[in-house]
Amino acid sequence: MSYHHDIFVMKTNKHGDSLWHKTYGGICAEGARNIIKTSDGGFAIIGEKDCPNNSTDPSAYLLRLDANGDSLWVNIFINLTDMGIPFNKQMMMAI
Repeated sequence: MSYHHDIFVMKTNKHGDSLWHKTYGGICAEGARNIIKTSDGGFAIIGEKDCPNNSTDPSAYLLRLDANGDSLWVNIFINLTDMGIPFNKQMMMAI
């Protein structure tokens, strides 16, 4: 993953016109693997966060948005391998 990438999300109407677009992330490289619409009209995004000075596997990144794309919360799970959970990009894509 290249560094200093963020997650870009755009919501469109049924004609493909942009309703809003936002970028999420920080100084490291964040990448989205999957996005789902939640029952309240918001969104949940799972991805990964990778920092250039981090010698461990990338961290799992879970982002919750409201219907307007505003961030409700972010959870970062650092070094899943040390927690006994094998880091697997296919696992993150399947969620």
